[in-house]
Amino acid sequence: MSTQPLTHPEHLPERVDLAIVTALREELEPILDLIGGEAQWRRFELDRYIHYAGRFPCGDHTLHVVACSLWAMGGNPATAQIVRLKQLQPRLIVMTGICAGWQEKDIHLGDVMVADRAFTGGAGKLTAAGFQADIMTYAPPPWLLGYLKSFAGDEEWVKTIETPRPHTMRYQAEWLLCQLKTRGFTFPTSETDWSEIRANNIDYSRVRKLLIDKKYLTSTGKLIRQADKLLTELSHEHYGKFVPTPDKPQPAVHYKAFASSDAVVAVPNPFSDLAKSVRGIGALEMEVASLLSAAIEIGVPAFAVKGVCDYGTPDKDDVFHVYAAEASARWMYAFICRHATLLDQVLPGRPAVAAGASPAGSAGPAAFTDISIGGSVGTFVPVNISGGEVHGPIIGSQQVYGATQPQLTASASQEAIDQQRELLDTHRRTLANYLRRLAQIGSAHAPPEIDHGIRETRAGIKRCKATLRDWGVLVADHPDDGPEPLQNLPATAQPVPGATPATQGGVNVAHGGAGASHELTQADRSKLAGLLYDSGRAAYASRGALCIEIHVDPGRLAFMQAADRDFATQLVAHLHKTGNIAALRQLCEAIAPELDGQPAARLEEIQAKLR
Repeated sequence: MSTQPLTHPEHLPERVDLAIVTALREELEPILDLIGGEAQWRRFELDRYIHYAGRFPCGDHTLHVVACSLWAMGGNPATAQIVRLKQLQPRLIVMTGICAGWQEKDIHLGDVMVADRAFTGGAGKLTAAGFQADIMTYAPPPWLLGYLKSFAGDEEWVKTIETPRPHTMRYQAEWLLCQLKTRGFTFPTSETDWSEIRANNIDYSRVRKLLIDKKYLTSTGKLIRQADKLLTELSHEHYGKFVPTPDKPQPAVHYKAFASSDAVVAVPNPFSDLAKSVRGIGALEMEVASLLSAAIEIGVPAFAVKGVCDYGTPDKDDVFHVYAAEASARWMYAFICRHATLLDQVLPGRPAVAAGASPAGSAGPAAFTDISIGGSVGTFVPVNISGGEVHGPIIGSQQVYGATQPQLTASASQEAIDQQRELLDTHRRTLANYLRRLAQIGSAHAPPEIDHGIRETRAGIKRCKATLRDWGVLVADHPDDGPEPLQNLPATAQPVPGATPATQGGVNVAHGGAGASHELTQADRSKLAGLLYDSGRAAYASRGALCIEIHVDPGRLAFMQAADRDFATQLVAHLHKTGNIAALRQLCEAIAPELDGQPAARLEEIQAKLR
């Protein structure tokens, strides 16, 4: 009996401009409603998980969209979902939904929170002296964050929200107290009273119970001293009238740091301790830090926007769940439609399949294309082909499998050229800021978002220059536009065509040079990999920073998505195979502070061999 996989390649979307992820199904509903409900989407399965494919009409652009909700709340399901989406090659990832907001920062129920960065508050090391926090923040690419903030002044999106804005429990409680004060504690008694309650959308039973629990009312409905105090304040605020303070008429938009927790939070002061670690915090939820981290790892730009449904306190309720979820979805949709044209220019495109070539995963021959490369024979140069890079020695001529000849586009308008030049200048200013920060704190201590920001910004510069040159516009190269050339890297990192790691350039690189003895045996390498795993630096959330610290580009490591122990083993093997003794030494230095006792002694033995 033959079995057929649940997911067929022909059922998957051929193009995904935007992938939308929500934590809960109730958060996915307003996404599906953006284009008329679930019936307007095509349901398909990806690794047995349900996804929806649809199209967003945005003026002259039509965006191909995939939407899904997680099987459970939390960082791990979010990370798994991003890895799952990788096979669809989305150009942009966004998360929408609901979150808790910090009321003390003038953040109100129904407001929209846009993450300018996110972190997990529980990361760190537990020692005998106590918990040592190791806060790592993750952020959208700087160019994307700039677009998000440029949308702050738009208020037209608010008009598209279809869910009626509910009254807060505060307003409802004040409204009922005012009625009891002016009409007597027997209110409501008549059908007219009940009609007024319904007309004002007051959840009478729930509000009355809340007031009794909070010691504002007796069980018979009489006002207690605490209620009289509140009513006096309302009277002073409203010129002698007993009326409730109105809710905010429409949602505001805030750009704040998100704290991603491992659990649903309902405590008296949920933000006070978190604010000691990260400035500018405003939202609390469970997934965004993991989503941004995973998106960075797979190289896809991402951002998150959520609506405030509560304050993370014990008296939280679900009154604003539906409204807040829709508010985040409507803001996201308005932002995407406003910048559809510009995003289409800036976002990386999907790898193109060459004419005559077979799609990935299918058999069949593909055409060869000759490409002329300038340079000296025997040297290495990067060659951009279909959005990627091929590195190889120049040997006079070279054939590249599956590539198409680049074609110049038609002449662009002066307005389009000016926009590209402005975008190029913006990228270069952003890059200068990142490089300045890197110089100030040093590569050994740089958080991963700096490295990611540098790589993303340089990729943007590269796209802008390529576009302008295709239009016949002369563009000067800036020294900071690209990464350090291979010839300026340490000798241990320079590949030589046809040479093994042990004999590159006639020098025993793996042994650190003539006369040196730095050979690590297989047992040594296994021991070092084990120590790396034990240190925690091979963990998914930490490995990117580790690579930067030891001056290894994580974007060039095919095993960055491996399990923690496998990553540790493959990283040590990779450094040994390439003869990168300097990186092996730096690796030992990086994990040394995390080890003590016998593991520290074993690490010292390895370090002695590498000296």
